[in-house]
Amino acid sequence: QIGNIGLIINSVLAASFFTILLLTGNTMSQAVRERTPELGALKAVGFSDRLIMLFVLAESFFLCVAGALIGVLIAYLLFPLFSGVAIGFSGEIEFSISIVISAILVAFITAVISGVLPAYSAMRLNVVDALRKN
Repeated sequence: QIGNIGLIINSVLAASFFTILLLTGNTMSQAVRERTPELGALKAVGFSDRLIMLFVLAESFFLCVAGALIGVLIAYLLFPLFSGVAIGFSGEIEFSISIVISAILVAFITAVISGVLPAYSAMRLNVVDALRKN
């Protein structure tokens, strides 16, 4: 008996997604902590809270989308090695534009989810406390 292969594959994908989500969130939180004085200086010279939040979200977005594009490129380059391998009951492996779009969509969702809390904490920085950490 083989079992439910689709359930196993989806479970592995969900675990991978949440692991990437935690790693990206940790990276963004650390980036905000390391740049607290710089963010405080930006707020001191007049940058709005909303703009600071957008800076952090943009960094999260570029980090995730760059990772997705690199992953898609590696998959595209390795695709010829695996295209002839029999998968058994799941059919042939195919590489299409929908896979690329899905990867970028997942990267965007990951960027938003993992960047919201660090961006919110950067937005709420007190200028005096942020500059004092320097």
